[in-house]
Amino acid sequence: MLIDEQPLASMAIGERQWLRIIEALPGSLRARVRNHDVAYRNFIEGVLWIAATDSPWHELPDRYGSWRATYVRFVRWNIAGVWGTVTEALGSNTRPAQGLAIRAGLSARARRSRASRRVGTHGPTSREWRPHAAREMRW
Repeated sequence: MLIDEQPLASMAIGERQWLRIIEALPGSLRARVRNHDVAYRNFIEGVLWIAATDSPWHELPDRYGSWRATYVRFVRWNIAGVWGTVTEALGSNTRPAQGLAIRAGLSARARRSRASRRVGTHGPTSREWRPHAAREMRW
């Protein structure tokens, strides 16, 4: 099922916003973005579309490029902390910036949620796990 593409118009980055985003980026990334302006602008607009619609990555419209490549770059930029500067450049009170902050885990709510998932054990510990237990079970 395809999502209604109505929010696409609001995901277009204005020229002023785009210049603010470029200026906010770290030095080496800023140079790369300036050299490949259209591709990076398309990438950021695609990420904003995902953030605004809260869609899974595989539903990213083709006009934004490959969803996998967009997702991989999104994760790399997230690890590098780039999305914080992008949300500030967009204006942290705008809808796209808020959606991006949630998707990138920049909001306090997302950090609390991740922290609560870390509490406790994730799977069996070495004392509980017995490889022969499956052989002992009779289905």
